Amino acid sequence: MAYNHQQVTEAVRQALLEDPRTSLRVLSNRLGIERHTIRRALLNQLGVTFRDVQRRSLVERATALRAGDRPQSVKETAYALGYRSATSLSRLIKRARGHPA
Repeated sequence: MAYNHQQVTEAVRQALLEDPRTSLRVLSNRLGIERHTIRRALLNQLGVTFRDVQRRSLVERATALRAGDRPQSVKETAYALGYRSATSLSRLIKRARGHPA
């Protein structure tokens, strides 16, 4: 079956907005689309891997939680995103942005 890569990419982005920690395997099952098809669509549309899109989603979500009406600490944000420590989240953000959370 031929998939529209733009629609697949948008479905992936939407799913990662809801839960940025969703794995490719779980997302593939939820969407009913093979993992390699998702990978190919993201490379074709965005020129990046699933993990890159997932990292961007995590950073965007962390930024939103830290800057909302009731800003959360790094520790609270890490916990809300499913991290066991604030250090792990800080490391992700530092790699993505070049500076700490």
